[in-house]
Amino acid sequence: TRPMITHSFDSHAELAAMEVADVLNVSIAYAYKLMEEGTIPSRFVGITRRALYEDVMAYKKAHFEARSKILTEMAAMDQELGLMDNELRMIGLL
Repeated sequence: TRPMITHSFDSHAELAAMEVADVLNVSIAYAYKLMEEGTIPSRFVGITRRALYEDVMAYKKAHFEARSKILTEMAAMDQELGLMDNELRMIGLL
């Protein structure tokens, strides 16, 4: 894995796939795929595919919100079914 990088891009900056990968903390190949399939809008500048920083951040926010919603739903189901209680009993903590 690559080291964590702090970003300070202008909202209108155009990012290459490597920079998109760094912002999203994903592989370059996955970032390129997101750009290529249009999940993150992009365009070619010469031979390099570029995405607007604001589009990358919009994807990141939407992805985070969707993931948070799913995790909240899973936690509610877990609590409703008492699954965590069963896990804790199995390891002797309840």
